[in-house]
Amino acid sequence: MSSDMRLSTTRVSPSRRKVVRCSPTTSPLRTTSKRRPLGYRVSGEAGTLASWSLAKVDSICDDAPAGGTDPAASATPIAKMPATDPRDSRDGRTMSSSPSFVSKLKTLRLHLDIGSANRQVVSETSRALDDVSHDDDRHTITHFSRLLMRHGRSHAALEWNSRESQERRFAVLAEAGLRSGETLLDVGCGIGDFVDWLARHGMDLGYCGLDLTPAMIEHATARYPTLAFRQGCLLGDPAPDLPQDTFDWVVASGVFAHRRDEPDAYMKALTMAMLARARKGVAINSLSLKAPHGNLWTLFHADPDAALAWGQAQDGVAKAVLREDYDPNDFSLYLYKTDEAAKAMAWKR
Repeated sequence: MSSDMRLSTTRVSPSRRKVVRCSPTTSPLRTTSKRRPLGYRVSGEAGTLASWSLAKVDSICDDAPAGGTDPAASATPIAKMPATDPRDSRDGRTMSSSPSFVSKLKTLRLHLDIGSANRQVVSETSRALDDVSHDDDRHTITHFSRLLMRHGRSHAALEWNSRESQERRFAVLAEAGLRSGETLLDVGCGIGDFVDWLARHGMDLGYCGLDLTPAMIEHATARYPTLAFRQGCLLGDPAPDLPQDTFDWVVASGVFAHRRDEPDAYMKALTMAMLARARKGVAINSLSLKAPHGNLWTLFHADPDAALAWGQAQDGVAKAVLREDYDPNDFSLYLYKTDEAAKAMAWKR
């Protein structure tokens, strides 16, 4: 009997918990080992980590100093799992806290957090998280990366209740005065859904999309390879590398809702940064403080009247227009740089 034949006919007793060895021509037999979460295959120490809970991974990443610690220089390991778990150590060896090990932990945590096994997406997301300094920005990146991995090209990836709800807001943004042949910067562009809406309504603008979430930009670029999409934020330092310094119009839809720390100040700061990039005007929208069921809110709702008064008081704003006619939960604000630009407004009050 050949060696391959002997291997393929080897029988395994489940009680002995042996790993099954199969020939290349046979299908692997079911083993009694526990399945790793989300199908990740990681070897070595990181392989052991794949079966841990996210809480364990988080605790080690949080305790580890920046850059890790040389295990030879420290008598007390940073990461030591409970001795009651047989997976905690191998032959009595505790898990090290070397820089490479801590890096593996953080990468694994990010894989699990955003629900993606794509190494490029995880690498770009990790870089973006390192570049931002505010927890709200980190939440935005991880939250919308997770939604995109879960829902794909759908309004749900942008957290809209329906496609109709999303496109109703697109129509309101366009009625600020957008015209074919003009240039447009779409702040918080997501996967480029506004491009599709503009094309279906016969509007051909010089478009550029900007979004904080790398996975969104990667998806949008693959969807519209001839258009310009950039990752970053207008308030970032350094500023994002846009194809031009200014645009005729700068718009933003649904970008304020997840702001938790001083959301009013953030809304004003981002709107000012948008005005600095606009030649004709800016159009934004937000959840409204006048929306019903305030006791159920979990997202930021802005005061539309206060937003209008603030816009009217800004130097360089010739006219400010408030819209509350399209959704009881929402409002939009048009800020025009010149009276001539305001004449292009398509909305008739």
